[in-house]
Amino acid sequence: MFVGEDKSLSKSKILIIEDDQGLWPLYSSALSDYHLEIDYAATANQANSKLLHASFDLALVDYQLPDGTGICIVERFHEKVACVLVTAMGDEKLVVEAMHKGAKDYVVKDASGAFFKLLPGVIAKSIAQSKLQRELNDTRERIRTVFDSASDLMIVTSKDLSILELSKNAALMYAAHFLQRGYALNHWVDKSKLMALLLGELEDVSLELTIGARQIPFKICCRPLIKNEYLFIFQNISDALEIKRAEKVIATISKEKTDLMVQNRVLASRSNIETSSIIGFTKSMLALKKTITNVADTNANILVVGETGTGKELVANEIHCQSQRNLNPLIKLNCASIPENLVESELFGHVKGAFTGAIRDHKGKFQQADSGTLFLDEIGELSLSVQAKLLRVLQEGSFEAVGGNKNINVDVRIIAATNRNLASMVKQGKFRADLFYRLNVIPITVPPLRSRSDDIVLLANHFIDRYCSLYMREKPVLLDEHLNFLREHNWPGNIRELQNTMERFVVLGQLDSEQYSEFEKNATDSATEEGSSQLRTLESVERQHLLQVLSHCRWRISGDNGAAKILGLNPSTLRFRMKKLGINKSGTST
Repeated sequence: MFVGEDKSLSKSKILIIEDDQGLWPLYSSALSDYHLEIDYAATANQANSKLLHASFDLALVDYQLPDGTGICIVERFHEKVACVLVTAMGDEKLVVEAMHKGAKDYVVKDASGAFFKLLPGVIAKSIAQSKLQRELNDTRERIRTVFDSASDLMIVTSKDLSILELSKNAALMYAAHFLQRGYALNHWVDKSKLMALLLGELEDVSLELTIGARQIPFKICCRPLIKNEYLFIFQNISDALEIKRAEKVIATISKEKTDLMVQNRVLASRSNIETSSIIGFTKSMLALKKTITNVADTNANILVVGETGTGKELVANEIHCQSQRNLNPLIKLNCASIPENLVESELFGHVKGAFTGAIRDHKGKFQQADSGTLFLDEIGELSLSVQAKLLRVLQEGSFEAVGGNKNINVDVRIIAATNRNLASMVKQGKFRADLFYRLNVIPITVPPLRSRSDDIVLLANHFIDRYCSLYMREKPVLLDEHLNFLREHNWPGNIRELQNTMERFVVLGQLDSEQYSEFEKNATDSATEEGSSQLRTLESVERQHLLQVLSHCRWRISGDNGAAKILGLNPSTLRFRMKKLGINKSGTST
């Protein structure tokens, strides 16, 4: 574990703010192997006093305290000490508020005590981030000194030319002019020339600008800094200022920021901490988490396979979050939810006038995911023609927008997911073999819930805590009969079905086999009709499962009790699948 191995953290001082003093020995036991100096506080007043008069590297702050909330402590001391919020509620709004107030991270205090296993990793990451932030602040101060000492006028803008920062010379000599113009650089200089500089189409531009009552000749150039930030350098030619000094400033800024980003990635990869959002400790889930960690930091394409509701999208999220692309977007597309005639436009974008209704240029998912990750769910639903174009992007890293004739280059990692047997579809001619091998570089299988029964109660408690907090209900007790039902039920809808069941349990207090009796009977009868002794195609299995869920919901598609919610689909997607599989209310072909 990172904390135990890193000697620089062996004497780190942490303050645990927890009103339940019975938990103090458990905290000490969980952190005993990591040689941390630990102090405790039971109230907000005690914590305030200790944080004011002593130095700590991290504060582990319980949200609910006898004399206040942990968020108040975070807001007051986050600049002095790294703060991690501990909450028993897991409320997303509460967590977002804490992060806005300055918390480095958060931990959900579950009833099973599993969160103690996460503490060492969270502490390691938060202390490392706090140290890096202090170094970053120091570096920014040094960069600021160099930036302000430059004799040229330097202006940092965003890609839309909004002014983000002015050098000291700019602030002293020209700030009033920019204030009058609303902080938009293109209000002062012709926008077409500025964009030509920003895009690298021009090396520099020489022109005279009116500053107050003076006409001043400038030579203007532009250099990129970090993503979507650009440095415009205005050299006053009349004063014969040397542009080399400005270029040195650019090099300093770029190098310092690049070095800090590299350090951040090194610290993140070294920590090897267990902060996965995937819940489960069975052998199959531990193997899944290990695989995610091993593949996340590569650029290899991933194919995630599993039944509906097993959490394939959660796996994609986790891979992206642990990858080097996590500062860039994760773009998602459900291939089954888009009509076939619009899939190409969604993936590759289109130009104005490409087809009826294309009134403006549109960036597709590939451009939106540039430098990041693209998650293609239900990949098996793509037509062969779209598969061919997708293959070209994977091979060449470029494509043309619908109706366009210009090559667009992108750097995108693909994570695809399906609940279908693509290898079988290849044999049937429904899926391209070359695309299958391109996507299937690293296959990941997500196990169904019925194969990881030891995780069911842990997951059930997780969802109960979530919905008790959401609906402000008292936590119901899981009796022996409830536990027996949870373990014995087959969970055809997997995690999604369990989640919906626990929400119903919190709201209605009902959790037994009776609510499933009609569903199970229909499933058994339908399976008999299909011929349970014979192997069936994937489409027939999917069709049968949809019929079972629709029957259970009395053919209600949308709404809280509808089939779409149980299946984890949009109602429009479910209707599309029903039409494709020939399902109507009578269960016969349409």
